[in-house]
Amino acid sequence: MNSATACLIIEGALLGAALAVFLAGVIRPLSRHGDGPVLLHGGALVDAWIPLLFVLPLVLQAPATGGATGDVGWIGVGGPVTIGAIVLGTALWVGDRGGGEPARLDSTIVWGTVGAIVLLVLASHAILIVEGQVLFAMGAVLLWWRTTRTERRSPPIGADVARAEDRRARAMLVATALAAAGGVAGARAAVLGAQGPAAALALAPAALAAIPVARSLGRGWAVRAAGWSATLGVLFGIGGLSLARLLPRLTGQDPAGLGLGRGFGHYALEGVLLLLLPMAARAPLSRPGRRVAGFLLAGLGAAIAIARLRGP
Repeated sequence: MNSATACLIIEGALLGAALAVFLAGVIRPLSRHGDGPVLLHGGALVDAWIPLLFVLPLVLQAPATGGATGDVGWIGVGGPVTIGAIVLGTALWVGDRGGGEPARLDSTIVWGTVGAIVLLVLASHAILIVEGQVLFAMGAVLLWWRTTRTERRSPPIGADVARAEDRRARAMLVATALAAAGGVAGARAAVLGAQGPAAALALAPAALAAIPVARSLGRGWAVRAAGWSATLGVLFGIGGLSLARLLPRLTGQDPAGLGLGRGFGHYALEGVLLLLLPMAARAPLSRPGRRVAGFLLAGLGAAIAIARLRGP
């Protein structure tokens, strides 16, 4: 067994453990509450913590893929967008039960604005380090906004509900830490040459969790988790890539150049898809139309991911 294979096994084990903890400790208890799961901090859960769990493995792998020099270098740029499309499409497809506030207008405006900015940046075909830093700062501000915002209508709670919320928060933290560790192992595997398998493993937890999330949380919560996964993921993906290029230049190890590389224009399709996600989230569709649109959106996200990972 070579080093790359060992890193892939470790990555798969850690991400599998993260998915198991997330489903057992966060999602499964919610499904027992019927049509009205009580979420004291539901906004932070679906707008920040679930998106972080889904995209951290991709973001941590991005610096190890060489930027946009190859198709797998897409992982930190287009990977989060395809995750958002798969989760949002699944929410429209199978998330018939209502749950939580739907995607608010202010959130969808932010998603669309970020999509337009990212599309313009990708269209330049080459991204500068300073542009990546600006995107990273945008992601940090949005993450702070979503973790500190409280829901306008908080239901009265008892001690049992508060204890359940604490258990759910601990499970979410453990799952996120395991996902981050899996992302680090995947980055090591990518450095050793196993970029494709490592990227596929990083995408798997979000894809496998899409249906349980949609059915347990309901359409409203799941759509929000999808939109913020795509938005925060692409900002931190490009931003993390710029940080990895900036540090060697600050220490004088690699003083030449101010760019992250060329070829980002090849990912304009993902930029367009990111721009379309908020439209799909708020489209006034009938139930049959919503199911068809969700199926097509999830299928498109999966098809793009498969095509990018297979390469030319």
